[in-house]
Amino acid sequence: MKKMMRAVLVLIVTAALMTSCKTSSPKQTKYIPKDSYVVFGFNSKSLLEKIGRANLNLDSLSKYFNDEGSDTTMIKKWNDLKNSGLDMDEEVYGFVKSSGSIMSGQSGSFGFVGALKDVTAFQAYMKKQNPSADVKNGGDYSYMPLGNDFIAGWNGDVVIVAAAHAGTSSPGSYSTGEGTLSQQLLTKLFAQKESESIASVKEFGDVVKENADMLFFVNSSSNPASSILNMTKVADLFKDSYASGTLNFEDGAVKVAFKSYSNKILSDIIKKYPSVGLDESMVTRYPSSDIDGFVNLSFNPQMLIELVKFGFCTAL
Repeated sequence: MKKMMRAVLVLIVTAALMTSCKTSSPKQTKYIPKDSYVVFGFNSKSLLEKIGRANLNLDSLSKYFNDEGSDTTMIKKWNDLKNSGLDMDEEVYGFVKSSGSIMSGQSGSFGFVGALKDVTAFQAYMKKQNPSADVKNGGDYSYMPLGNDFIAGWNGDVVIVAAAHAGTSSPGSYSTGEGTLSQQLLTKLFAQKESESIASVKEFGDVVKENADMLFFVNSSSNPASSILNMTKVADLFKDSYASGTLNFEDGAVKVAFKSYSNKILSDIIKKYPSVGLDESMVTRYPSSDIDGFVNLSFNPQMLIELVKFGFCTAL
């Protein structure tokens, strides 16, 4: 009996450890490209609750902008959205991505990803918004064109509204969305593995764990200007370097937290030339009534020289 109890205890502890080590990124993030330049998220449940506590709600705001006698009012659109099958208790994520090169030309894409709780209701909602458009089959997802390069695609878990641009050379039919760059993007997103998504980036997982109303994540190595920087060793300074932040709205104030992640090359340079502490007494030297803002920075100028030497001189 004791041996059985010990065996059960070992299994419980092992399961607990495995659970604690496993990343718990929301399912929506598995549809966001790993090499996105910027990813942002909105905690819709938290934001709606805080709007309610402030004696405001989207219904009352919609009524304020309501046009009498109109059948396309904001209040009606909001009520339709609430019953659309979207999961309003889950976060909505967005991303911006740049691809291409200087030689071949750059193109941009972006999108929003939200969770679904009723795919049948959502498909009915989409048909109601655009009765003349057909819901098409993309293989493992359904999609419908929204106009202006935008296409909505959905499966049983999420809906993605995406757009990809490449100028007048864009292929496909924009009346149906079929074969367009936006539809090709949807196909790739719905088929991508978790290892190819932002959910596999540990640093992104850190900010997702924060209890925030809004969040953002920036991948420096995916900067649209990186194709130019790749001509020098400056690109090595930004490889696998990230920045993240959260915003929370509390009692009339906005609380912002920011964090940066540097790769070993940049970290070693920063450690080699540490900055001195901030002189907080400087704040008292400026009259608050005559300025719009105040920034106090501290860094070792020698670090800038080292960065220039690494980025340009070592490539010569």
